[in-house]
Amino acid sequence: MNNLIFSPHTDDAIFSLGDYIIDSDSNFIIASAFAGIPKDWAGYRKHIRLRQEHDEACAMIGAKVINGDLLDDVYGEQDKSLLTSWIKESIVKHDVEEVFPLNVFIPLGIHHPDHVLLSDCLFKIINHYNCTFFIYAELPYRLAYPELYKSRLEYLHSIYNLENVSVNFTQHKIDAIKKYNSQIAHVHDPSYIDEDLIDKLIVEEKLWKIIQ
Repeated sequence: MNNLIFSPHTDDAIFSLGDYIIDSDSNFIIASAFAGIPKDWAGYRKHIRLRQEHDEACAMIGAKVINGDLLDDVYGEQDKSLLTSWIKESIVKHDVEEVFPLNVFIPLGIHHPDHVLLSDCLFKIINHYNCTFFIYAELPYRLAYPELYKSRLEYLHSIYNLENVSVNFTQHKIDAIKKYNSQIAHVHDPSYIDEDLIDKLIVEEKLWKIIQ
């Protein structure tokens, strides 16, 4: 089974679906939308390091990553048309329907602009494809912004028939999470791991199947 997870950044998918990926025998590809490499030195260095962390974490959970060329939203407003084109190309490239139907995973779209943008762009095109679509709730945003999470989920429930997918709480993704030193290190002391953030990520994952 081919599984294509769309994510603003690779770590969003690993944080939010790591247990689900590890617990499955299927093939998972993480399509990381905003993985472009900036030209400024600080941004270049940061994103090169992130790509290395992505590769190491994905190797631990048995997933592959596709790096999109769009830049992070800290570099300005993102181009919806370019994002939509990239989404469509990614689906077509991996939808080997004569062998396996494609499962496509959409971030719920909680709080952060790039999460909402990617989510909205995906929901606008799902009727054009004969895929099975799923929605996942992003961590740690689900816990940090419970009201936004609740309102977004209620909104999507009003539009789609959503079936809850039970995810085994294996906690096996913790080693992959710890690969993200640039993300979980304490801001004032990079040698100190932010255990509070790790605790927020080691929780039961939330996933729904869209029944069409």
